Amino acid sequence: MKTNATGKQKSTNILKARPTIVQPLCCVIKAGTSNGILLEYADYGPVQHYLRKLTTQLPEVAVILRWASQAAQAIVFLHANGVMHGDITYNNFFLDKNLDLKVGDFTNLKILSSLGDISNLKMEVFEFGLALYEMSTGIELYHGQSPEEKKEALRLNGFPDLSQVKRLGSVISQCWNSEFHTITDILRGICEVCDWT
Repeated sequence: MKTNATGKQKSTNILKARPTIVQPLCCVIKAGTSNGILLEYADYGPVQHYLRKLTTQLPEVAVILRWASQAAQAIVFLHANGVMHGDITYNNFFLDKNLDLKVGDFTNLKILSSLGDISNLKMEVFEFGLALYEMSTGIELYHGQSPEEKKEALRLNGFPDLSQVKRLGSVISQCWNSEFHTITDILRGICEVCDWT
């Protein structure tokens, strides 16, 4: 955020022109009411809802891999601009009319400002692994629990079988086992399993 001469904040265009992020269309500012940002429409809604509506099998592996790459690109972009998403779930990944994924719901954004943010970035890596698992299987692990609670539950109960997660199983495992340190590492891993290098 930038501050103008009167001391009021005005938004920057950090999210504009990034095709893997739900685009802001305009700011809604009314005296005496809540302010907000009007975002572009995601025709198919969150990935979570899209997968629940499917009456047959999950999408093809190539589609899941494309979504994984698009989500990683968006989060890499945020991190490169000093911003953490703060709530990475497949419910915050939205599908447009072409079934391309765009990251949205920025209510928990955090500005990266210190070394203390490293643990938050590690949690984003873990959360990204959860989102990949949930996108790949349609199964939400430990519904209603916080990412920290989910991490502890997986530590205590063990990880689910990843053999059903075809090509992304190794990427998910590396997210959960802290073998990846950044979302950029995850994007590289996705590219490797896709053979996009």
